[in-house]
Amino acid sequence: MQGIRQIDRSNRRDPSARGPYAKSAVTKRLILDSARDLFIRRGFDAVSLRDIATASGLSHPALRRYFDSTAAILDALVQRYELENYDGVLDAVHQVGALEASIDLARRNAEHVGYIELFTALAGVAASAEHPAHERMAARYRAVREAAAAGVGPGRSDAALVPALVDGLQIASLFDPRIDIPTEVALFVAWWRQGGIVRVPSIGVVGNSGHVPFAADGTRDRILRHAAENFAMRGYYSTRVSDIASAAGIAKSTLLHHYASKQDLLISVLVDLERRSSGSGDPAPDLPPARVRRFVDLACVDASATEDEVAALEAHVVLLCESTSPEHPGHAWYSDRISDARLTLAADIAASTTSGVREVSSDRAALWLHAARDGLRLQWIYDRELPVTHALRGLCVSLVGDSVPSDATPSRA
Repeated sequence: MQGIRQIDRSNRRDPSARGPYAKSAVTKRLILDSARDLFIRRGFDAVSLRDIATASGLSHPALRRYFDSTAAILDALVQRYELENYDGVLDAVHQVGALEASIDLARRNAEHVGYIELFTALAGVAASAEHPAHERMAARYRAVREAAAAGVGPGRSDAALVPALVDGLQIASLFDPRIDIPTEVALFVAWWRQGGIVRVPSIGVVGNSGHVPFAADGTRDRILRHAAENFAMRGYYSTRVSDIASAAGIAKSTLLHHYASKQDLLISVLVDLERRSSGSGDPAPDLPPARVRRFVDLACVDASATEDEVAALEAHVVLLCESTSPEHPGHAWYSDRISDARLTLAADIAASTTSGVREVSSDRAALWLHAARDGLRLQWIYDRELPVTHALRGLCVSLVGDSVPSDATPSRA
């Protein structure tokens, strides 16, 4: 698993160290532990440096001698876990291979209290190319995909499905705790090894023809556009209503005339993002196979994406990851939408599957498709060359058979 070796181990120190460093290390560990508890309970963006200083029993200036931002603390927390996890994952790679090691990694992530919440938060806040952790996260994703590719064989662009599925399941579990991530990953890997996945021809650059651009006219539409941009750049909690009003070129009072509160504006942004990513408002196709195709086609994104599509996807990724915290005002909205969409997709898959192609239940197939979609789109934010279209359509072929797009002719791997 070549990519695993790229994990930065430079922060490891001799645990027997004494003197000033030992005291500093204890204080730093106290800060990180306190921050971890606050991030898990409230959500990353709802926690300030002063909150962490208070929880750590330190003054604000004293804490800033160690960390100058909450983002730096979050990044350090994720790195600390990955350093602790490094040897165990490497052992699993050597013993069972890269693909099966993903099962062990999923189990470790699930058992490490708070890691899934913290990693998801970091993946969301670092989505912006300007974020200091963006390049490190991009390098991490590349390393993980290279490792997965080594485990499934050369030339398999659909190897991106495995790490994407893990990411997507982790996000889904924060909205639905009933999801057993290690079990789902183990079943997916076993299904893959037994020939469940199929290979489809390279489809090329197709874009997302269903995307609806931001509306150019109207005060309400202008507010929504600038609210989405600000939420994507700063996160919900760090964005002020006055920031959005200023960007939209209106007074704060005018904004509040249209949207009574920041929370009201957030929900309106989420509804608008969903509307624009689900097509032009045309009714859904009548036949279940066509609805499954529509779900996949609308989820596809590639190098041909316009600036408007990228901006909408970044806003969605940031807000989805941020809303995994139960206290976030978007949490209930996402929970309801995800649950309803998965149930609908499961019913359509059950009515679409042909000649025994699918070897898993329709509920599980819907879960895997949703998780792969979210994981692939998250990783695409960090690598615009990621073959989202090819990987997602290939998975759809594998699970549903002849109801997939007609330009993808499957062959068993």
